[in-house]
Amino acid sequence: MRHRFFCCAVLAVLLTGRVAADEPGAAAREPLRVLILDQDTPTRPGSQRFMQGFRGGMREAAPAHHELFSESLELRRLDKFKHEENVIDWLASKYDGTRFDSIVAASDTCLQIALGLRQRIAPESTIIFVAITPDRAAPYLAEPRLTGVVHEFPVGEILDMALRLFPQTQRVVHIGHSDGVRNIGPFIPRQLSAAANAKGLELVDLCDLSLADLKARLAALSADTVVF
Repeated sequence: MRHRFFCCAVLAVLLTGRVAADEPGAAAREPLRVLILDQDTPTRPGSQRFMQGFRGGMREAAPAHHELFSESLELRRLDKFKHEENVIDWLASKYDGTRFDSIVAASDTCLQIALGLRQRIAPESTIIFVAITPDRAAPYLAEPRLTGVVHEFPVGEILDMALRLFPQTQRVVHIGHSDGVRNIGPFIPRQLSAAANAKGLELVDLCDLSLADLKARLAALSADTVVF
């Protein structure tokens, strides 16, 4: 349902103001051309479901008048933003001369890349972000021709479900990276801290550890611990 909602919301923006396929003169128009930037591998279930929903929605809404291009950048392999300009240069070279009506960014990192890329190849295009938390989206909302779908990650609901499954829980361990992963950013630590405190649980931060250290720390945890 979540993927369907995101797809429908983005499609609604894309198709606003466009000529319908069966209107007079529509055949003479260039197709609606969209570039999708994602930083997940295309084989991940979430990425596959999003693309399936997006392509299906485009076929229904504009069957003869759309072209989709997608880039799965696998940005987790990059050293933070060290190579961001190289990514923009590469995409600008690859799509030089291609007109895009919109660039869809599936994470906040992809949104930064989309903004840089738009300046290079598609200055009149609309940028649409997908499923970025409100605090990560806020710095970009003043940009022209930019809109999107924010996502409130349900940290409290997830913790409630874990406690129903493991009612003996006394502490919550958070693993990850302090600078955030994908579109989540610092949102999870803040919400998790508030939820754990409200339930009287100890919160243990195991972020930014090496894999060896993390495995050792996790192996030493007692059975009354859940890992987030």
